[in-house]
Amino acid sequence: MKRIIATVLSLALMGCAAVSCSSKKDSDKAASRLLPAAADTCVSDFSENVFGGKSNEMLTCMYPDELVSGLKDSGLMDQLESAMKTGSTGSYKSCTTSGEVKLSDKAIQGAGAYFDTYAQMLKVSAGPYKVSDGYKLKMTVVTTENGKDESFDEDIIVVNVDGEGWKLIPMDEATLEAAADNQASQG
Repeated sequence: MKRIIATVLSLALMGCAAVSCSSKKDSDKAASRLLPAAADTCVSDFSENVFGGKSNEMLTCMYPDELVSGLKDSGLMDQLESAMKTGSTGSYKSCTTSGEVKLSDKAIQGAGAYFDTYAQMLKVSAGPYKVSDGYKLKMTVVTTENGKDESFDEDIIVVNVDGEGWKLIPMDEATLEAAADNQASQG
């Protein structure tokens, strides 16, 4: 579990600095009634890629293509890969989602600002990004280590970026709403 904790914390720190998806087997996740299937797949793919050490694939579950290229060019990818190597030697077993709640319109706007700010920070000519849908939810990842299952819960956000698909954001709704306020105050 330390691996996903280190990775999510690393990504959240990168995200806070910016602001101040293959299909999964149905047997590996519980179906969600509110969350679109493609969003659920994005979350499952993210967790599987973290434990599989697939940093590029994991990043595509989080960022539009131009931002992934910018992260590689900036050297931040090296930091991420280092964080992914720490912690658990256990193996990935499954990922489920639950408790999904639709994001506020302001948080959805803030998600677009989050990606736009990343583009500026990475000096990538992309955007402006439009986000059309989003949910906050609980992700539960189960791993197996030494014959024992261990589960880990993380509150996450997943949004649909127009033309890019569903992306996981390591922030909370209030932070995204603050990003929308910040963008509005800058004109």
